[in-house]
Amino acid sequence: MEEACTDTHAAADASPLRRWEVVLVLAAVALALALGAANLDGPSLWHDELVHVYVAKHIVADLWPTLPGGHFYPSSAAYNLLLAAAVALFGDAAFWVRLPSVLLGALNVALLYWVLRRLVGRPAALVAVVALALSPWHVAWTRQARLYEFQITLYLLALGCAWRAFETPARAAAWRWG
Repeated sequence: MEEACTDTHAAADASPLRRWEVVLVLAAVALALALGAANLDGPSLWHDELVHVYVAKHIVADLWPTLPGGHFYPSSAAYNLLLAAAVALFGDAAFWVRLPSVLLGALNVALLYWVLRRLVGRPAALVAVVALALSPWHVAWTRQARLYEFQITLYLLALGCAWRAFETPARAAAWRWG
């Protein structure tokens, strides 16, 4: 009897997305965007943010990640490239260098739903994405020109793809997800 409940629960979570689900997830994403972007340029950049901004500006100017003193800065290379793209496109104002983290934070709300829906079910996944969008810690870190939201994005993508690879019965499809 317990197996039948588990199979039914798994089948429900693998079902196609319903319109109301998409609306709720998009509302949580919009909430994360609104909370993250509100007064984004208000506080000045602080030291840890400035390190990434300086490195991004050097990547734009010299195509090499260095600090203002000329020292090579290998840490957070992928994030610094993303930030360099933002600096190249929009400049180095606080709003523009923090915006990539806000956008990644909103993306992470949707990615969390993608991962959790199959792992814990539709209701728990919906509660989790609303909780993440409203989380003061999440909002605070999305408002920083730091690599944390980028790391969470990579983690959620890796977790979701690994889970799909393990649950996929076809070997070729499992390799694609892996």
